[in-house]
Amino acid sequence: ITDFIFISSLEGHIIYANKTVKNKLGYKETELKGMHILDFHHKKNLKKAELFLKEMIEGKRDYCPIPLISKKGKIFPVETRIWLGKWNDKDVIYGISKDQTEQHAALEKFEKVFEENPSPMSLSTVDTKKFVQVNKAFCKLFGYKKEEIIGRTTKSLGIFINQKEHEKASHQLIKKGKIENVQLNIRTKNNNILSGLFFGSIIESQDRKLFLTSMIDVTNEKKSQEQLELSIEGSGLGLWDWWVLKGELSVSERWAEILGYKLKELQPINIKTWERLCHPDDFKKSQILLEDHFSGKNPYYECEIRMKHKSGNYVSVLDRGKVMLRDSKGKPLR
Repeated sequence: ITDFIFISSLEGHIIYANKTVKNKLGYKETELKGMHILDFHHKKNLKKAELFLKEMIEGKRDYCPIPLISKKGKIFPVETRIWLGKWNDKDVIYGISKDQTEQHAALEKFEKVFEENPSPMSLSTVDTKKFVQVNKAFCKLFGYKKEEIIGRTTKSLGIFINQKEHEKASHQLIKKGKIENVQLNIRTKNNNILSGLFFGSIIESQDRKLFLTSMIDVTNEKKSQEQLELSIEGSGLGLWDWWVLKGELSVSERWAEILGYKLKELQPINIKTWERLCHPDDFKKSQILLEDHFSGKNPYYECEIRMKHKSGNYVSVLDRGKVMLRDSKGKPLR
């Protein structure tokens, strides 16, 4: 048994303690007999421990989180629970202190990783949505000091530009237990508008459910993407983005317009959509030229193909592309 077990009189004097108490706290049997259960707490915690003990006896508190201290001063993080009962026909207090040394070490490790993480991270309660902790990166990005954030909500701070979108993400997090790649616009203390990708999960700590969220600042990437889209829109080109192994394909509104469609009419879109619209003879030709590019024979892919228009006729288009991402073996990914 790794837990500390005590039995004391109603006044708190030790009647019995198990081997874990003797071995870990370093007291002999003769020493324990004259001790009070509060003697296992550090002097600075005595008043609080006495208050918590009284509240547990009265049923106002479920457990006591104050750590125990050994004879030599070693601290043991514990969670102590008590109940009243009988021992040799006498009214006594039974107490079990669950050793949480491992959990405490894991918590310290988590807190260190949390605090030093380069991504802005926060912890907030699921029920009240109030912040209980934020890391240094969060404060740096948003321009607040920790004491300006803890105990507040994103709504009271005016962090999210579109509160409804934020609430939708929160509901999704509660329903599914996590969110990934949710894009939301935020406002800093200095009223700068940024764009972020949010990730989140629900964790439990000390009987509380918490939102653990992190953010990646994609403001510059979004601006670049918007500039690219404006350039493409001005040029009249249709844009396509193909994740090769997954078969995922996204196309621009202009790409659909060239073929006489609105983008929503082609949904859902994947690589099979392109195959279906491409002329069978040209499809074979394009596969050869794609393979030449994939293998490195050509620096980019270029092929003049016929694509089926919504009207039923074929229109000629110049299809161009370049691999932007490969795996460790050189195979094309995107």
